[in-house]
Amino acid sequence: MPAGRGRSQVRCIDRRLSTPRCGQCREVGALPAAARRISAASRLRPFIDHRSSVILRSVELIVETTAAEPHPGFTGPTGDLLAFLTFGASERYGAMHPLSGVANLLRRRHGVNLLPIFHFGDAVPEDEEDERNLDALWQDAAPLAESCAAAIERLRAEPRLQQLSAGFPELIPRLDDLRRIAEWAAERGARVRITYRLEV
Repeated sequence: MPAGRGRSQVRCIDRRLSTPRCGQCREVGALPAAARRISAASRLRPFIDHRSSVILRSVELIVETTAAEPHPGFTGPTGDLLAFLTFGASERYGAMHPLSGVANLLRRRHGVNLLPIFHFGDAVPEDEEDERNLDALWQDAAPLAESCAAAIERLRAEPRLQQLSAGFPELIPRLDDLRRIAEWAAERGARVRITYRLEV
């Protein structure tokens, strides 16, 4: 595994669309990890209809591992999971969407750590800095599996979460697929990276 994989980076994962929001970031041209998540979500939002959450342009969700063999993969369409990544990751920044509400309740009321799920970015780098940021997206698999399992448990048990996520019937199945992939990787001592690719 190349040196540096999994280390935190301070630069925005998608510098093309992000704007520093604080004086310190403007001075050093850097953004904290939370800002990288909102930047990745901002990159996806224009391609998802806010009312219906239908993907308006083909977006490929990519999950990679460092294992030698291919992982189990997804068993169905990933649009609902992409919508959750997009609107859930931007929940802390005032996004108004049912899935933002899901993320808010999971995080604040039920104490679910969603950071491993929302640790994602653009799969297509444009320069060396983008390459470094892309490399920083590698994460340990076990915390991701635990995050998915905890989110699924609450989504299945809590009526308010069921109400908010009712329009996204594939969310739980795809989170379960992601959990299964992460567990598979953890069993092999492998790491995981979540990215997306927009079709030109």
